[in-house]
Amino acid sequence: MMSGIRLLSFFALSFIASGLGWDSLSLAQHNVISGILYNEDDSNRFMIDPPGEMTTKTLDKLVDDLAGTHVTTYIICCCAKNANYPSEAWSVYGDGFDPNLDNTQPFFGDVDPAGRDGLRRWAHNLQKMTAEGIDTNAYMIERSRKKGISPWISIRMNDAHDAPLKESPLHSRFFMDHPEFRRKTGSVGAWTDVCLDYGRPEVRAHAMALIEEVCSRYDMDGLELDWNRFPLHLKEGEEDLYRDVLTEWMGEVHEVVKLAEDKWGHPIHLVARVSARPEVAYGIGLDAVEWARKGFIDHLIVAPFWATTDFNIPVEKWIENLQGTGVGVTAGLEARVQPYPGGPSLPNTPDRRRGAALAMLGRGSQGIYLFNYFEVPSAYHDLLNELDS
Repeated sequence: MMSGIRLLSFFALSFIASGLGWDSLSLAQHNVISGILYNEDDSNRFMIDPPGEMTTKTLDKLVDDLAGTHVTTYIICCCAKNANYPSEAWSVYGDGFDPNLDNTQPFFGDVDPAGRDGLRRWAHNLQKMTAEGIDTNAYMIERSRKKGISPWISIRMNDAHDAPLKESPLHSRFFMDHPEFRRKTGSVGAWTDVCLDYGRPEVRAHAMALIEEVCSRYDMDGLELDWNRFPLHLKEGEEDLYRDVLTEWMGEVHEVVKLAEDKWGHPIHLVARVSARPEVAYGIGLDAVEWARKGFIDHLIVAPFWATTDFNIPVEKWIENLQGTGVGVTAGLEARVQPYPGGPSLPNTPDRRRGAALAMLGRGSQGIYLFNYFEVPSAYHDLLNELDS
């Protein structure tokens, strides 16, 4: 439940906004991001129930399990390569799936038969929700607000799941129709080889089309551009050539979000999630510090890529680099622990999670960002009341 102070701040902000317009407000100054930020995967919600049996009760539970904890922000992912709602800008996951056919139907492509049941649940349940007129992203936005949690939408900027497969239901039409737009062509080594090349104007236009649609479709409190999923966006050796191009493009995104603020009548955070270390983000072409200096973003999430929790994120370096911008930093806590590349995956025990969070907060993180936490929240409910303090 919103405290009296937070309510007063909200109404004060609304009063100021009504008189000045949102262009006059600094979102970073008026709405500090803190607490636990919880990222909801674009597929998880559809894979809980048996195929074709999903109801809104599943969505309610996903949100309600976080209510009453220190989770302040629910970050609802709306896409990977495909959108998870009836998009006109992108292809939609489940296109081509026939619930009356078995798991040998062409929809599943080259996916291992052992992995098709989960994809079937995803496709069938998404189709069912859509047929019933339910956009799960919009539904969870409304549910989050009812439970006192701030809803954001997250866009994965370059998802590369199923990269080794020639055909997969995870591949979008754009991805399949334009292999020339990938970072590398030919055989796949690392998954990031098949990430789209943002040096291509066609790729930037493809992403912008979804951003514009999302901003006009969803009454969200924040829009996260997840540049960490997956983290390479330019051809090797062309980072210096296109870094400023991406900065200019982020300015265009900022303008789209400003228009969305006018449409919805309230401020919207524009947030970027990038690599944990400033030099790494810059080196791969993402000049997040410059984005902040130019006023294009309101907050920054810094995190490693998937494989392991990073117990040594230099949050203080980010804070120093961002000094004077008003942009805060939240560090990300991954679900896995892997001590070195190729090493064993270790249990990310509650104590390890507490230790990582304590290190992040001690170095200046405004809160804690959780990614890929698919465990039942009740299994780590205590952590949801501890990790940010």
